Amino acid sequence: RLLRIAVNDEQVPVLSRTSQGQQGMRLGKQETLIGCIAVSAGDRFVIVSAQGYAKQMAVSALRLANRGDLGSQSIPFTSKSDRLVGIEVAVVERPMTLLTSADRMARLSADTIPQLDKNATGDRLLTLDKGETITLLAIASLPPQDSAAASS
Repeated sequence: RLLRIAVNDEQVPVLSRTSQGQQGMRLGKQETLIGCIAVSAGDRFVIVSAQGYAKQMAVSALRLANRGDLGSQSIPFTSKSDRLVGIEVAVVERPMTLLTSADRMARLSADTIPQLDKNATGDRLLTLDKGETITLLAIASLPPQDSAAASS
């Protein structure tokens, strides 16, 4: 599930250093939090499941909720063993890296991931071997562009 909240003093209050904080999202017994990203209303984001399904969604497809809500279902899984492993902002200029349980790595651009609504399962990004799962989705770090190197 995904929860979209506004970042303001009411939803995310400033607390003292020693305070415990407030609940951001209600989770079920078998659920874990896999990530948090800061986005603008016009942005898109990518979500990836352990079995290799991924999709790109518009932030506007999620309703604006309050801190502590349940959130809305974002990807219907094809099996009970599947789970969400990553969420990142979709930026074409910044490639994403997928890491699998078999230590394989794949690099892809956000424009290769289909833009779907929240009820769609998504497309399979890569063919996984039996028992292999995707363990990590991360933005690939790129070296800063040097103007001298770019012109030569």
